[in-house]
Amino acid sequence: MKMAHRWTAACLAMAIGPIEIKVKGSDTMVNLAASWAGKYHRKNPLDNVSLKGGGSGTGIKALIDGTTDIANCSRKMKPTEKAKAEANSGKKVKEFVVGKDALAIYVHQDNPLEVISLEELAEIYGEHGTITKWSQLIDQQAAGDAG
Repeated sequence: MKMAHRWTAACLAMAIGPIEIKVKGSDTMVNLAASWAGKYHRKNPLDNVSLKGGGSGTGIKALIDGTTDIANCSRKMKPTEKAKAEANSGKKVKEFVVGKDALAIYVHQDNPLEVISLEELAEIYGEHGTITKWSQLIDQQAAGDAG
């Protein structure tokens, strides 16, 4: 049964020609996407997967513009981005979570900061964070200790 299925797929590919799948987006996901592309190509040697990084925003813009088939993103698409992509392509956008990012924080031994909380990290790295210098965090912690 599997042989017949593969033969049918091979005959179909020969009849319509090789397929090119364009993938663009997240630099964070580019190595993972390259692995997927390699596995896909081994099973579908007549097809080609074109893979480019450039960032999640680049992939989403390409999806909206219709210049890529798959956008690798390290964030959820905004509702406005989905609506634009769907309006331009006539197809429903489907999102699949394939992994989670992690962040490790190391502070130089000469930094007077001895501990940092998740809330403080959010103030540094979060979308609406307000801390832009270590000195701000050190001053905040000193004020908290004094109070």
